Amino acid sequence: MIAFLEPRQTLVLLDNCEHLLVGCAELTTALLRGCPGLRILATSREPLRIDGETAWRVPPLATPPVAPTLDLDGLRQYEAVQLFVDRAHAGRRDFLLTPLNAPAVLRICQWLDGLPLAIELAAARYRLLETVRQYAREQLRESGEALPLKKRHRRRFLEQLEQGRGGPRATDRASWLDRLEADIDNLRVALSGSVSEPAEREEVLRLAEPLAHFCLLRGYQGEGRQWLAAALVQPGASATRAGALNAAGTLANEQGDYSAAAARYSESLALYRELDDARGMARVLINLGTVSKFQGDLAQARARYETGLEIVRKLEDTPLLALVLNNLGSVAIDLGDNKRAAAVLEESLALKRQAGTPDGIIVTLINLGELARALGDLDRAASLGEEALALAGSINARRHTA
Repeated sequence: MIAFLEPRQTLVLLDNCEHLLVGCAELTTALLRGCPGLRILATSREPLRIDGETAWRVPPLATPPVAPTLDLDGLRQYEAVQLFVDRAHAGRRDFLLTPLNAPAVLRICQWLDGLPLAIELAAARYRLLETVRQYAREQLRESGEALPLKKRHRRRFLEQLEQGRGGPRATDRASWLDRLEADIDNLRVALSGSVSEPAEREEVLRLAEPLAHFCLLRGYQGEGRQWLAAALVQPGASATRAGALNAAGTLANEQGDYSAAAARYSESLALYRELDDARGMARVLINLGTVSKFQGDLAQARARYETGLEIVRKLEDTPLLALVLNNLGSVAIDLGDNKRAAAVLEESLALKRQAGTPDGIIVTLINLGELARALGDLDRAASLGEEALALAGSINARRHTA
């Protein structure tokens, strides 16, 4: 090797030297001593520690956060995602980043800490898995059972989502969330199949409330918005559509997209008014109040909450009453009306404890903690915060613990 390289001006690349560190160091030393025109570029997680070595640290590629609230365009801005998509596309020209595969790509990039070589290898494994899936799909199609099997699969996982309608109690909430997340890829396939068929989009709209609830608590807000947007392409003027618009507005609001949230809520409110649905109108008015609060219009927020409260008091709807009382208490704190805040927040907390809804209890505990801090009672503020954090941890509500 020395005899071949000695008369030449050459660059030699040694990759992954950490696996044979001593041997690579000895080889490099011998080559450099015998070949004056030679330069060696070595990649290693550890330096070779030889004379003349210059080390450059190569940082990992930028990777999205653990619980991102990003759309596809946002994910594409990260170097790790760009590399994965590029290498996967090189192997399969039809590969694109989609709502269906984006979560898997995201998890792969996070697990591999943004290391370029590891991501390239993972993209190759991903292409292999896609090949296996494609073969399995072809075999299923040839069997003639593809359509009935898809429908059974879709029904199975939409039924699992439906178990969250009406809000399971504390004892069931965490297990429901965990089951859904464990089967998130199956749920994605079920939703994808439903929104692609006009006759089945209504089913996704009907399940918008539990879908949004799951996405809010487990950090899938952007994905939830995409599914609901696809389902809402279906025209209509039903209470089901109004509820789905309300849910889509809540997901947009959570991501800080207030103009989109207001548009969804306004369309929902108009439908509920056409249907003379007082409960629906109250829910949307409360949510519009939250948009006003986040946009800094506290007077409008309070007015909307008070209007919603007036409607809800007549409905005997305990969960909705607890919600509007909590929201009214939050804006009262911002307005400095601590007496009003204390009264409505305590009433809200009592109703939520009675109903056993942990995510609702968490929010009100946080608001009571803010009130205690505003009043200078730091011990009570800390105690309320600790209770909220413990409860959030018990249901793995990343929305409150991330």
